[in-house]
Amino acid sequence: MLQFQILKSGISFIFLIDATSGETNKALDYFEKAIGNKSPLMLFLFDDPLLHPIMDEKRYKHIVNKTFGKKGQTKTVFRK
Repeated sequence: MLQFQILKSGISFIFLIDATSGETNKALDYFEKAIGNKSPLMLFLFDDPLLHPIMDEKRYKHIVNKTFGKKGQTKTVFRK
């Protein structure tokens, strides 16, 4: 179980490294794997400024829409 959790976290970090280093296709491959593995770290990364370079990519938008629904169908909830 612990090995699987480490693997899930590792995929998320590889995604982040590839996204920030310009390896867009590789990053998006890992992004899909991390989402498929239900990596909890991915929830924190969706609005991360480090991902701005890939946020305009069609594939990124497709993955986000498939995971969370199209814009307007989801809300961001802030706690006080």
